[in-house]
Amino acid sequence: MTIENDLPADISANSKASQISTKPYQATKYRFVMSVLYAMTSIINAIMWISTSPITKNLESIYNIGLFKVNFCTSLIWFAVYPPMNFIANYFLDEKGLRVGILLGSTLTLIGLWIRTLSQYSFYYIFLGQLLGAIGQPFLLNAPQKLSAVWYPQEERALSTTVASVSNPIGVGIGFVLAQLFVQNGAEGDEGRKEVYNLMLFSAGLGSLLILPLYFLFKNKPKVPPSKTADTEKYSYKQSLKSLFGNTNYLIFILSLGLFWGSYNVLATVLQPIMQPYNFTESQSGNFGAITLVSGLVGSIVWGIYVDSTKKYKFSIIICGIMSLLAMATIALLTPQESYLLVCLGTGFYGFFTTPVFPLAYEFSAELSFPVAEAASGGLMVVMTQIFGALGTVGIDALLTENTKAHTMIGFAVLGGVAFLGFIGFILTKEELKRTKTDNEGGENEENKGESYANETGRGNPESSLDEVKASLLIKPNSPSPN
Repeated sequence: MTIENDLPADISANSKASQISTKPYQATKYRFVMSVLYAMTSIINAIMWISTSPITKNLESIYNIGLFKVNFCTSLIWFAVYPPMNFIANYFLDEKGLRVGILLGSTLTLIGLWIRTLSQYSFYYIFLGQLLGAIGQPFLLNAPQKLSAVWYPQEERALSTTVASVSNPIGVGIGFVLAQLFVQNGAEGDEGRKEVYNLMLFSAGLGSLLILPLYFLFKNKPKVPPSKTADTEKYSYKQSLKSLFGNTNYLIFILSLGLFWGSYNVLATVLQPIMQPYNFTESQSGNFGAITLVSGLVGSIVWGIYVDSTKKYKFSIIICGIMSLLAMATIALLTPQESYLLVCLGTGFYGFFTTPVFPLAYEFSAELSFPVAEAASGGLMVVMTQIFGALGTVGIDALLTENTKAHTMIGFAVLGGVAFLGFIGFILTKEELKRTKTDNEGGENEENKGESYANETGRGNPESSLDEVKASLLIKPNSPSPN
């Protein structure tokens, strides 16, 4: 009979168990469900925001009110509400949790969608609905990087944030199409009100379909965190704000992003009037926007995968910035040629390299500001882009009042100059990957703990451990045998 067969069962089991390594962090497959649920509510909020923009002229005629009032009540109100609501939304997302924050934003959006269906009675029901959607927007737009941090492992966060953040421009694209499908050019009077009502009713029905599942399926966080930083206690809301406003590197970056991304938002907003002097039709200008959107989605996925595998945030943002500036210059040079195909190629190039900057910035801002709570760092970043976007839109609108070819070129030059200033800020930003460093140190610490434990107990080598057990149980020949 061998010694191995005489070993007690518990000693034999412990020897086998010592060879099995356990992982303290684990990502659950439910993270993909969470991303889909978030994308659905983000898409419908974006549809709500943009669905009135293509029909502002119709609304002016149907309801007999001024164009500025239409623009303010349906579009500019979203920019006006965002900065003050940003801080309230961040408080709920970081202090009360992801589920509470997302459901608040989704509920406000859903109520606003249904209030807009009263549009047959008064334009101001549309305004009230838009106002509620605008109040709910920060709860949704400030959430992508927090969703990634809470649910996704380190090697998937950039792509997860990318997918979550591009759901908003997807909604914008859908909203443009829906507005043009339901409301015809030149619609007026009762027929016009009916068409607007049909648009509002369809949007509310679609919103209900997309948002209601969140109440039953959206969770706050997984039972097991996916990474060390997901399990790390973040700063309180007050501490986060103090840290952010004292972080010079972070402030340089978000100011730079505000300039760079603000110019992109302005160009997307005024694309139709800026192209009009060169005989491009509304349909062609709309196609330019669609090409920018589609190429931007592809570029965002490509760059998200690259950054997840390399963690080269600053390098990726700078490369995208250089190519974006070149693409804008290319569009400006090709526009006077009045070649529809060439401008299509230019806008595709522009979208592929410009759109990825925003989702990458979400993650980079979290790296620069860790352990600040994600909604706080991302929210302040979004506020900066909203402020510059609003100011830029007003300024370019004033420039294009005469709508001549010369003013179009001046518009391109101004937007390009502002974007270039933002690009210089990207270069000046120091790459401090605080969150990634913490995750990597966590992995090393766990490994070192395991090695230390193995060295102390002798369990790192199963054969050595077994020999020690044998030796402890061997009975010397001259020793009295136990009874």
